[in-house]
Amino acid sequence: NFPRGIRAGHCLHELLEHWDFQEDTEPIVKRSLRRYRLLSGKAEIDIRNTLEELKTVHLQHMDVDLKTAAADKTLSEWEFLLPLNHNGISGHSLSKVFNKHARNDTERLYALDLAGLPEQTLSGMLTGYIDRIIRANDVWGIADWKSNYLGSCYNQYRQEDLWNCAADQHYLLQVHLYLVALRRYLKERAPQDTATSGYLVFLRGISPK
Repeated sequence: NFPRGIRAGHCLHELLEHWDFQEDTEPIVKRSLRRYRLLSGKAEIDIRNTLEELKTVHLQHMDVDLKTAAADKTLSEWEFLLPLNHNGISGHSLSKVFNKHARNDTERLYALDLAGLPEQTLSGMLTGYIDRIIRANDVWGIADWKSNYLGSCYNQYRQEDLWNCAADQHYLLQVHLYLVALRRYLKERAPQDTATSGYLVFLRGISPK
């Protein structure tokens, strides 16, 4: 039910950038909603309820909940520089890699989609910002917040719907590049640690249990 559009998306991302998944949500939610001119009693209640549910989301491959893994807000908006090798990357080369490691037909179909990207090879340096680095002891991961509106009912945010959105928008490629950047960082700074998973967290699909 939360408003749609760029302003709403920025509001949600900024809120999560500065929240440690521990502190009381009332002041930070009011501040963010007021800043983006979205403050209303209903919006405040809806967002606070969603954040409470978000804390309990279990990250299967890390075997931890978000409240624990995302507790360090200094790991928000993590800037990375990812040097590409001399061969660079292209849609064709990405398609080959994703097809090689595909575990099922759905992932193989996404690999074919990557072949449709522009043939021009990218080289040099990729740069960007990761929404949140998450961590549980020596296991690291990535949380990427998505505020996409897929419908007004929870049954429009099924796993299949989320996957289709992530594939269509190439969020899947995005989170894989983030993981490569994080793993290269850990190789230099903490080689005993591992980065296991990237999570696309669709905020409008967080469902009460």
